[in-house]
Amino acid sequence: MEQIKIKGLSMVHLRRFLVERFGEDGLARVLAALPPDQARLLRSPAASEWYPLRDHALIEAKVMDVLYGGDLSKAKEFARFDAALQIGGIFKFFLRVLDPGFLIKKSASLWSQSFSGGRCEVETTGPHSCRMKLSGYDQVHEVMCSDWQGTLQGMLEVCGVKESVVTHPECRFHGQPHCLYEVSWKK
Repeated sequence: MEQIKIKGLSMVHLRRFLVERFGEDGLARVLAALPPDQARLLRSPAASEWYPLRDHALIEAKVMDVLYGGDLSKAKEFARFDAALQIGGIFKFFLRVLDPGFLIKKSASLWSQSFSGGRCEVETTGPHSCRMKLSGYDQVHEVMCSDWQGTLQGMLEVCGVKESVVTHPECRFHGQPHCLYEVSWKK
Protein backbone atom coordinates (compact mmCIF):
# COMPACT_ATOMS: atom_id res chain seq x y z
CA MET A 1 0.00 0.00 0.00
CA GLU A 2 0.99 3.57 -0.58
CA GLN A 3 2.49 5.69 2.20
CA ILE A 4 0.65 8.99 1.80
CA LYS A 5 1.21 12.49 3.07
CA ILE A 6 -1.22 14.96 4.57
CA LYS A 7 -1.26 18.70 3.96
CA GLY A 8 0.33 20.65 6.81
CA LEU A 9 -2.77 22.70 7.53
CA SER A 10 -4.08 19.83 9.64
CA MET A 11 -0.85 19.82 11.65
CA VAL A 12 -1.15 23.59 12.14
CA HIS A 13 -4.70 23.06 13.38
CA LEU A 14 -3.59 20.27 15.72
CA ARG A 15 -1.06 22.59 17.34
CA ARG A 16 -3.69 25.35 17.60
CA PHE A 17 -6.20 22.90 19.10
CA LEU A 18 -3.71 21.88 21.78
CA VAL A 19 -2.93 25.46 22.76
CA GLU A 20 -6.58 26.58 22.76
CA ARG A 21 -7.87 23.54 24.70
CA PHE A 22 -4.94 22.71 26.98
CA GLY A 23 -2.76 25.82 26.97
CA GLU A 24 0.97 26.01 26.36
CA ASP A 25 1.44 23.49 29.20
CA GLY A 26 -0.63 20.88 27.35
CA LEU A 27 1.36 21.46 24.18
CA ALA A 28 4.62 21.17 26.15
CA ARG A 29 3.48 17.88 27.71
CA VAL A 30 2.74 16.39 24.30
CA LEU A 31 6.00 17.69 22.81
CA ALA A 32 7.97 16.16 25.70
CA ALA A 33 6.35 12.76 25.09
CA LEU A 34 7.06 12.69 21.33
CA PRO A 35 10.18 11.41 19.60
CA PRO A 36 12.40 14.34 18.48
CA ASP A 37 11.42 14.18 14.77
CA GLN A 38 7.69 14.24 15.51
CA ALA A 39 8.12 16.93 18.18
CA ARG A 40 9.86 19.11 15.59
CA LEU A 41 6.91 18.70 13.20
CA LEU A 42 4.38 19.73 15.86
CA ARG A 43 6.53 22.53 17.26
CA SER A 44 6.52 24.53 14.02
CA PRO A 45 4.28 23.08 11.31
CA ALA A 46 3.83 24.85 7.98
CA ALA A 47 0.38 24.87 6.37
CA SER A 48 1.76 24.54 2.83
CA GLU A 49 4.09 21.59 3.55
CA TRP A 50 3.23 17.92 3.23
CA TYR A 51 3.83 15.59 6.19
CA PRO A 52 3.75 11.80 6.37
CA LEU A 53 0.28 10.69 7.46
CA ARG A 54 2.05 8.16 9.71
CA ASP A 55 3.68 10.99 11.69
CA HIS A 56 0.44 12.94 11.92
CA ALA A 57 -1.39 9.85 13.19
CA LEU A 58 1.30 8.98 15.73
CA ILE A 59 1.35 12.57 17.01
CA GLU A 60 -2.43 12.54 17.31
CA ALA A 61 -2.28 9.18 19.12
CA LYS A 62 0.28 10.64 21.55
CA VAL A 63 -2.09 13.56 22.21
CA MET A 64 -4.76 11.00 23.10
CA ASP A 65 -2.30 9.18 25.40
CA VAL A 66 -0.99 12.26 27.19
CA LEU A 67 -4.11 14.41 27.45
CA TYR A 68 -7.02 11.94 27.26
CA GLY A 69 -5.67 8.89 29.06
CA GLY A 70 -5.35 6.88 25.85
CA ASP A 71 -8.99 7.30 24.74
CA LEU A 72 -8.67 7.30 20.93
CA SER A 73 -12.31 8.29 20.50
CA LYS A 74 -11.38 11.76 21.76
CA ALA A 75 -9.66 12.31 18.41
CA LYS A 76 -13.14 13.27 17.22
CA GLU A 77 -12.84 16.52 19.19
CA PHE A 78 -9.74 17.58 17.29
CA ALA A 79 -11.18 16.43 13.96
CA ARG A 80 -14.35 18.49 14.46
CA PHE A 81 -12.16 21.50 15.32
CA ASP A 82 -9.99 20.91 12.22
CA ALA A 83 -13.01 20.46 9.93
CA ALA A 84 -14.62 23.67 11.18
CA LEU A 85 -11.46 25.63 10.42
CA GLN A 86 -10.76 24.01 7.05
CA ILE A 87 -14.32 23.85 5.74
CA GLY A 88 -15.17 27.23 7.22
CA GLY A 89 -12.22 28.70 5.35
CA ILE A 90 -13.21 27.18 2.02
CA PHE A 91 -16.99 27.56 2.11
CA LYS A 92 -17.49 30.36 4.65
CA PHE A 93 -19.79 32.39 2.40
CA PHE A 94 -22.03 29.43 1.57
CA LEU A 95 -22.26 27.61 4.89
CA ARG A 96 -25.71 28.82 5.85
CA VAL A 97 -27.27 27.51 2.64
CA LEU A 98 -24.87 24.67 1.85
CA ASP A 99 -26.51 21.27 1.68
CA PRO A 100 -24.67 18.93 4.08
CA GLY A 101 -24.93 16.07 1.59
CA PHE A 102 -23.27 18.19 -1.09
CA LEU A 103 -20.41 19.02 1.24
CA ILE A 104 -19.77 15.39 2.15
CA LYS A 105 -19.99 14.34 -1.52
CA LYS A 106 -17.52 17.12 -2.34
CA SER A 107 -15.04 15.60 0.13
CA ALA A 108 -14.25 12.90 -2.41
CA SER A 109 -12.99 15.51 -4.88
CA LEU A 110 -11.31 17.58 -2.14
CA TRP A 111 -9.36 14.52 -0.97
CA SER A 112 -6.44 15.22 -3.32
CA GLN A 113 -6.01 18.70 -1.85
CA SER A 114 -5.34 17.26 1.61
CA PHE A 115 -3.85 13.82 0.89
CA SER A 116 -1.14 12.80 -1.56
CA GLY A 117 -2.77 9.48 -2.44
CA GLY A 118 -5.40 6.93 -1.54
CA ARG A 119 -9.08 6.99 -2.45
CA CYS A 120 -12.19 8.54 -0.98
CA GLU A 121 -15.51 7.41 -2.42
CA VAL A 122 -18.85 8.85 -1.32
CA GLU A 123 -22.26 7.38 -2.05
CA THR A 124 -25.59 9.03 -1.23
CA THR A 125 -27.89 6.56 0.54
CA GLY A 126 -30.85 8.87 1.22
CA PRO A 127 -31.81 12.54 1.46
CA HIS A 128 -29.98 12.84 4.79
CA SER A 129 -27.49 10.00 4.65
CA CYS A 130 -24.43 8.79 2.83
CA ARG A 131 -21.47 6.43 3.01
CA MET A 132 -17.81 7.25 2.73
CA LYS A 133 -15.26 4.58 1.85
CA LEU A 134 -11.52 5.20 2.34
CA SER A 135 -8.94 2.89 0.78
CA GLY A 136 -5.75 2.66 -1.25
CA TYR A 137 -3.25 3.69 1.42
CA ASP A 138 -1.74 2.28 4.57
CA GLN A 139 -4.01 2.86 7.54
CA VAL A 140 -1.28 3.82 9.97
CA HIS A 141 -3.08 3.98 13.32
CA GLU A 142 -6.58 3.40 14.67
CA VAL A 143 -6.72 6.99 15.90
CA MET A 144 -7.43 7.98 12.29
CA CYS A 145 -10.73 6.08 12.40
CA SER A 146 -12.00 8.34 15.20
CA ASP A 147 -10.46 11.31 13.42
CA TRP A 148 -12.56 10.60 10.32
CA GLN A 149 -15.73 10.19 12.36
CA GLY A 150 -15.09 13.60 13.92
CA THR A 151 -14.24 15.14 10.54
CA LEU A 152 -17.56 14.03 9.11
CA GLN A 153 -19.43 15.38 12.16
CA GLY A 154 -17.51 18.65 11.89
CA MET A 155 -18.39 19.00 8.21
CA LEU A 156 -22.05 18.65 9.10
CA GLU A 157 -21.80 21.07 12.02
CA VAL A 158 -20.44 23.86 9.81
CA CYS A 159 -23.59 23.47 7.70
CA GLY A 160 -25.78 23.98 10.76
CA VAL A 161 -26.58 20.31 11.41
CA LYS A 162 -27.45 19.86 15.08
CA GLU A 163 -27.86 16.07 15.12
CA SER A 164 -25.72 13.56 13.28
CA VAL A 165 -24.68 9.96 13.64
CA VAL A 166 -21.44 8.65 12.15
CA THR A 167 -20.74 4.95 12.46
CA HIS A 168 -17.72 2.97 11.35
CA PRO A 169 -19.03 -0.54 10.55
CA GLU A 170 -16.09 -1.69 8.41
CA CYS A 171 -12.46 -1.07 9.29
CA ARG A 172 -9.13 -2.13 7.83
CA PHE A 173 -7.87 -2.74 11.36
CA HIS A 174 -10.50 -5.47 11.60
CA GLY A 175 -9.74 -7.17 8.28
CA GLN A 176 -11.87 -5.28 5.76
CA PRO A 177 -10.24 -3.90 2.59
CA HIS A 178 -11.41 -0.34 3.37
CA CYS A 179 -12.75 1.86 6.14
CA LEU A 180 -16.46 2.57 5.75
CA TYR A 181 -18.28 5.40 7.50
CA GLU A 182 -22.07 5.66 7.44
CA VAL A 183 -23.42 9.14 8.06
CA SER A 184 -26.95 10.37 8.79
CA TRP A 185 -28.18 13.75 9.97
CA LYS A 186 -31.13 15.99 10.77
CA LYS A 187 -30.89 19.64 9.77
